Amino acid sequence: MFKNFSLLSFLLLGSIILSAQSIPIPNGYKILSSAKGDLDNDAKQELAVIYHTNEEDGVPGEIIIYQNKKGVWQKWLSSKQAIYGSIMSGMFGDPNTQVFIQNGILKLEARGKETSGSWNIKDEYRLQGDNLYLIRFESSFFNACELDEKIEYDSKLGMLKLKVIYPACEAEERDKAEVLEESFFKSIPRISLEGRREKEIIINSPKHNYEIILSGGI
Repeated sequence: MFKNFSLLSFLLLGSIILSAQSIPIPNGYKILSSAKGDLDNDAKQELAVIYHTNEEDGVPGEIIIYQNKKGVWQKWLSSKQAIYGSIMSGMFGDPNTQVFIQNGILKLEARGKETSGSWNIKDEYRLQGDNLYLIRFESSFFNACELDEKIEYDSKLGMLKLKVIYPACEAEERDKAEVLEESFFKSIPRISLEGRREKEIIINSPKHNYEIILSGGI
């Protein structure tokens, strides 16, 4: 199903982009998703493209952001760490990752499934100096009868929120589901688009001592 979607996306997105101005697509890469928008507040649109690469290292994805210089798309920024690949979905293949640009913010959303459950990750980046840095992160993980987890991080507020439900599946025990909720402030080192998973950032919440992985370990 996803392979068919990837092929269709490649054909459609490739024809849309290339019909206007060609981009330097790396050899062996296939387009999965693309978006245009102004990321550096210069009233000119950048072009963000997510590719499926020809690598077989468990993370076969890369985002490349282009700027238009005198009618020619030129590579500006790129990252392999910001795109989640088959290492996150095991036997189910690569996650479905989409890119959006809204109000100067680069948004990446990945959805996947593995044997232990389904997950969704949303990253938002804003230009700070010469690079894009993570300003907001949301993740959710769900496995029926075992775990329903939601985590949010806002760098502007310096706040982390979590809600974890350990459901009780039997009808007569549903009112016994355990719920953990917590919000707290935490200073976290800046995370760039290029180095999204370069540093291991693991936090234990102060109230419930719940482990939160913001970066690394993937």
